[in-house]
Amino acid sequence: MGTSLLSQEQFLEHLCSSFELNRDQAQRMTEEFLSFWSQDLESWVANRHLQLQTDGWRNSEIYSQIKTELSKRRFSEENLSERQIRRLIYG
Repeated sequence: MGTSLLSQEQFLEHLCSSFELNRDQAQRMTEEFLSFWSQDLESWVANRHLQLQTDGWRNSEIYSQIKTELSKRRFSEENLSERQIRRLIYG
């Protein structure tokens, strides 16, 4: 059985029919997904830190949470300490 790649148009059509989205919503969802997964480690840590701060988390909680989340993401090979996480955020 061969593997066939979907064109972007076919992919958007699939999203629209599978999730009851209109084309603009499917396009935005695709762009958001690609943007989220294309972030490098430093950008992801900084953005996640900001998100958690906005939600009212304290830094000590944030560093621990980020460390836990890193092990479940595509950066899982990066076993950062909380100190390394702080350095990524604050330099």
